[in-house]
Amino acid sequence: MYQFYGSFEREKDLQNSISREIGLKIYHNLAFDQNAAFCSCDEYTALCLGNIYNLDQLKKKYDLPGHNACQIIHDLFILKGDAWSTLADGEFVVIMQNGNELNVWRDRTGAGPQVYYSNSFFSSHLYHLLRLLDASPQIDNESLMTFLGIGYIPSPSTSLKGIMKLPAGSMLKYQNNSLKIESFYHFDTFINNAGTYNGTIEEATQMYKQLHEDSIKDRLGSSQNVGVLLSGGYDSGGNLWALRQAYYGKITAISIGFADNPWTEVPLAKKLAKDFEADFLSYEINGKELDDIPLIIRQLGDPFQEGGLMVNDLTMKLAKDLHFDVILGGDGNDQMFGTSIKELAMHWKLQRAGLSWLQKILNNAGSNPFFNKNVRAFRLNFHNRKILKIIESDCFGFHLQQAARICNLLHSPKNYSYCQNYPHHYDSFDELYYARNFLIDIEQVINEVIVFKASKLADFYGNHLSFPYLSNDLYNFLLTLPRTYKAKGTVDELAKGKGMAKFIHKNYLKNELPPYITNRKKQGGFAPLPLFFKNTERRQVLKLIIRNSRFYKDFANQSLIESFFIEYDQRASNESLWFWYRQTLAFKYFNLLVIAIWWEIHIEQHQGKSLSDFL
Repeated sequence: MYQFYGSFEREKDLQNSISREIGLKIYHNLAFDQNAAFCSCDEYTALCLGNIYNLDQLKKKYDLPGHNACQIIHDLFILKGDAWSTLADGEFVVIMQNGNELNVWRDRTGAGPQVYYSNSFFSSHLYHLLRLLDASPQIDNESLMTFLGIGYIPSPSTSLKGIMKLPAGSMLKYQNNSLKIESFYHFDTFINNAGTYNGTIEEATQMYKQLHEDSIKDRLGSSQNVGVLLSGGYDSGGNLWALRQAYYGKITAISIGFADNPWTEVPLAKKLAKDFEADFLSYEINGKELDDIPLIIRQLGDPFQEGGLMVNDLTMKLAKDLHFDVILGGDGNDQMFGTSIKELAMHWKLQRAGLSWLQKILNNAGSNPFFNKNVRAFRLNFHNRKILKIIESDCFGFHLQQAARICNLLHSPKNYSYCQNYPHHYDSFDELYYARNFLIDIEQVINEVIVFKASKLADFYGNHLSFPYLSNDLYNFLLTLPRTYKAKGTVDELAKGKGMAKFIHKNYLKNELPPYITNRKKQGGFAPLPLFFKNTERRQVLKLIIRNSRFYKDFANQSLIESFFIEYDQRASNESLWFWYRQTLAFKYFNLLVIAIWWEIHIEQHQGKSLSDFL
């Protein structure tokens, strides 16, 4: 597991800090893993944690003199300046220090270690940083409100005042006793380059295919034992196909299913693995796996909950004992091409027809408890909010007003702070599509949710997980493609659900993957969260854990939480109700459980590792 922390002040010696407890190497004001790449180059101290796959290519391209990873990174920095990191393809954090100046870089997707920091210290893990501070920081009520709604806290904010986290694709610079964040990926740059590709669809398909195969080869390196996360879809299947074009050694495919789930993809994944001569390992989640949640919360730092969280945890736990050289995941490819295309087209059509005011009226009315209790009204409001708030992350938890009341905020904000400065006017549907693709699909869903949870849990179990579809070359190529190469269809066709998402991706693989994959209608792949709260006795235990927490006792609106418990017991066990009605109720339950245990671990310094430890 990658761990590090340090002081921004070079004179600060960490010899007497917590590093000796956790076996870190100490170099003046830095403490880091023994296996981290470290060197002193000229006047600089350089530290790299993670994997950069194209360093040898960059060394050759720019004729760099360095002989190891840190030296090459140093040479790139001297040659290209702060933006050197945009050339590096991989999952990494790099720290470079020269005198009293210290810089910290994160890779473009944030797949490398997280970086939490205060005015004085920085760390890969929140629990390390909290131990370094002289006083306990205050809770940020608005950030906890945001978590209760969308399941995470967008960077650079955190759950605690005075502590920040470095966004993906950014650099943290400490100079002249001040801190500054510099981002290397900007909305205006993305929009200006979007749709500038002039080649044909077939030319684009061939280029995409070549870049994907190159990404697989870069991540493969000299590996002899490779894992693949496999479902029954195009993305994981495409990774397996491309891997077999370059590699004939041992492959093990891992697939996760759910008990009593008629839409499970495990049988398809097993068949696909057999066709490509890969070993197959699967696991069926039954709900008891929730006992791992304290360990997950401790590893992730800020409160975090997402539908696939337990899937990632179980996958990485299964992979731990197989000692893969690398594991390939299909994560993020949906978002690279753009998601929620139907709702996006409906948003555009309703706005152009002058009907947004009607949507806003319905959205405001949706705060009435009636819309939570009546399933038909809930369903109407659910779809309306999805369409109306298309330039926001999905809110599957408590809506703003509910979350604000649970956090005892005196005033409920109209919008989440992370999206308050997003543009509100777009000249065309394609411009709206590109804007959502960057602001939501990439900056939020990939960087803050999907890659964050997958990579941090992989690191926790000591696995090397990489995401071939998220390579720099694929990112830079895909952003230039016309919208119709990625989401094929007119606005009317897309609004009716008759378009085709990930068009050139499917065009590339339609003759490479078996028909039982390519002819299959997409199922959605949503993890059925009610499974974790199905057992009545388990729910009683979870209620007790929440009620015993200082979050419940000292901070939250207890009456609202108790009302939610009653509502869940009355409605969610009815499996005939609409899937998303039950799913959002379970999402709220999960959020309450996470925030209660998070409070005990990070605020009260509880050392428990399983749910029973918090009773």
